[in-house]
Amino acid sequence: MSSSLNTLATALPNSGGSFAVHTADVSQTLVQHVAVTLTTAQILTLNATPIVLLPAPGAGMSNIIDYGLFRYISGGTAFASGGTITIGYVSGAAVVNTIANTVINSTSSSDTVLVTSASNITALQNTAIQITNATGAFTTGNGSVTINLWYSII
Repeated sequence: MSSSLNTLATALPNSGGSFAVHTADVSQTLVQHVAVTLTTAQILTLNATPIVLLPAPGAGMSNIIDYGLFRYISGGTAFASGGTITIGYVSGAAVVNTIANTVINSTSSSDTVLVTSASNITALQNTAIQITNATGAFTTGNGSVTINLWYSII
C-alpha cells in the first residue's frame, strides 16, 4: 500500500486498513461498465419500445462507448422476422456495429463483439444510448440478450 493510502487507512477508525471509494469520488471519464439483460417480452417489443442502456449523462456531457458484447441465450425457439438491431443515441446514429437479426433468428446461443464504428460519429451531448430494432419487429421466439458496454462520460 502506498504511504498516502497507508496514512489514510490509519486515520480511518475501525477501517481494518481498508476504506470505501464512492462513485461520486471517481472521475466519470474513467471507463465504466453496464450490463443490461433483455427478456423475451422486451425483445418481442423492441421495435416499438426501445430500451435505454445508458441514461443521458447531463448537460455538456456525452456517453462514449469503447466496446461491448451482445450475448444471446437461446430459449429453444428461434425468434422470427425482426430487423437489424442497433445500439445508438436516441434519435441518432449507431455507436457500435449493428447486429443482424439472424443472430437471434437462431436456436444457437452466441456472443457478438461490439466495436465502435470506423467512421466518425457525432457524440450527442446529454443524450441516452438505447437498443432498438426499428426496421422490423420480432414475432415468435424465446430467449434473452445481455448487452455489456464499457464506456466513458466525457
